Amino acid sequence: MRDGPAVSEWVAHVVAELGGVDVLVNNAGGGFYASFLDTNEKGQRTLVDENFTSVTYFVRACVGHMREGGSIINVSSIEAHRAAPASACTPR
Repeated sequence: MRDGPAVSEWVAHVVAELGGVDVLVNNAGGGFYASFLDTNEKGQRTLVDENFTSVTYFVRACVGHMREGGSIINVSSIEAHRAAPASACTPR
């Protein structure tokens, strides 16, 4: 999901097999327990790639193949609204 060309290739395969896209559900993401100040560049990049960039890859790959009336559903956790203690988005 973090490889844009692989996502595009997979969606093209699905469209070839099924003829289009009716619905896209973005329901992937993650995090790790670390304070904000202890999160290094690689960790930050991982958070952004898993929780944002992967969504944009799938939307871009699917939207041109969506049938009329198609839907995109983005699912998030409660962490989108509040920070959990000791998660990468909280200060120490």
